[in-house]
Amino acid sequence: MLMDERYTGSAYKLRIRTLASETPESGAAVQAAILTQKPIGIVLTYEAITGQDWGDLRADPRPPGADVMARLRHLARRPQPNLP
Repeated sequence: MLMDERYTGSAYKLRIRTLASETPESGAAVQAAILTQKPIGIVLTYEAITGQDWGDLRADPRPPGADVMARLRHLARRPQPNLP
């Protein structure tokens, strides 16, 4: 589960995303369960996603582990294919 407090910069918005492969129930059932715990006045955005993207990794406030940084440096040095 990925949770973004202050989603879009608003103190009253919350985004919760679950990985579709790890979500046992339908998205609607998960969203209904989340809504039972959400405080009144908070606007919820719920999404079932297939995976994270680069933007998610960059937005994470925790510093990435050394293994992740090493893989990213390796990918950055790889030669790019010549595309037509």
